Amino acid sequence: MTRIRLDHISGLVWLVFGGYVIYESRLYGLGSLTDPGPGFLLFNSGIGLAGLSCLVFIKEMVKPETESLPVLWEGVPWWKPALCFLSLLIYTLIVSHFGFVLTTFLLLVYLFTIGRNERKIMALPIALGTVVIAYLVFDILLQCQLPRGALWR
Repeated sequence: MTRIRLDHISGLVWLVFGGYVIYESRLYGLGSLTDPGPGFLLFNSGIGLAGLSCLVFIKEMVKPETESLPVLWEGVPWWKPALCFLSLLIYTLIVSHFGFVLTTFLLLVYLFTIGRNERKIMALPIALGTVVIAYLVFDILLQCQLPRGALWR
């Protein structure tokens, strides 16, 4: 008998959440394959989430005992994901004030350089190219309304 591990619990939690998403999406109406309703994407996302959580649970059932969790995560630099999360939070707060182009460029430069010591100069052209392509696709081609920013009005 295998003992209950954290992946068992997380698999069950995500399975329940996927079931909840499936249930709620049916209330919006699924439609059909040729004419999808508002709940169609949510329904499929819930099925995907529930299926992946089942895979995690089953994988954990057949996996042999390994090292304990604290040993596996020892020495992991937790400050990098924390800084990424903080930068995304700041991005969402300032994008409407400074605009999509400037804010996204600064965010990408920061994310491309965080924790990397080599080739930091390459972050500038890559970020600029990414922002230009995103602007051309979303603003020009698809005509989505990207935030212009209060400074540029």
